[in-house]
Amino acid sequence: MSVKERFIWLLRIHEISREKFGRDADYNPNTITSFVEAQILADSSPQEVAQAESLVTKLLLREIKRMRDDMKDSNPGLVDKYGLDELLEDVE
Repeated sequence: MSVKERFIWLLRIHEISREKFGRDADYNPNTITSFVEAQILADSSPQEVAQAESLVTKLLLREIKRMRDDMKDSNPGLVDKYGLDELLEDVE
């Protein structure tokens, strides 16, 4: 799955619009739309690729946080086993 496909998938499963994600991630919504509508990421500038990777990273961190919170309710031992609190300590 490409970076673009992962990004779109994460937006979809979190039911987040591009505009809302842009606001939440402190990106201009036009940046999000440009990235999603781009046909070939390989033709993007290094700055555009870095922005895309940053967006995907933010969504992945959001997903890991959600998983951690779910685990705290259902199986708190897993949170400790995988060190999720420590992993996410500096990014919250």
